[in-house]
Amino acid sequence: SNALATVQGDQIAHVWIASIADGGRAKQVTSGSDLNVQPTWTTSGKMVFTRVSAGASDLFMVDPNSGSPRQLTANAGKNDFPEVSPDERYIVFRSDRSGTNSVWRIDIDGSNPKQLVAGSDRPGSFSPDGGEIIFVRNLNKQTVWKVSIEGGEPVQLTDKQSTSPRFSPDG
Repeated sequence: SNALATVQGDQIAHVWIASIADGGRAKQVTSGSDLNVQPTWTTSGKMVFTRVSAGASDLFMVDPNSGSPRQLTANAGKNDFPEVSPDERYIVFRSDRSGTNSVWRIDIDGSNPKQLVAGSDRPGSFSPDGGEIIFVRNLNKQTVWKVSIEGGEPVQLTDKQSTSPRFSPDG
């Protein structure tokens, strides 16, 4: 009883892309010893993803054909679940930088952070015109809400338990 045994584990996850026609020729997009998760595409073929490293999570963007990932958020709490606007002007995401999980918006280059909704779970998707987002808020149960991409008063859309909202292509 004077010895201690322990096991240390590390999680590593990478983003890969592959053609649907030939999945066996997948290409690794991210590298390193971090968790790279939650990828989403821009309309111009770039990818935004969450990188979890040393207890922090930040957003990165990469051109999967040619470049190194570029960090979009830094030293601002936990940032995850990115969604890119159809016109590629904005990225919305969940962040706890204000002390509670909230929906935030940044410009596509990572500048001009703006809190859109306080006390919410995570963004669902953009409306087809990019003018609104839907998101989940958990106030004793998860319900779906929407808010303008400029911010303002959110509008509740469901009163029943609801998760993972997505706009249809026609809005």
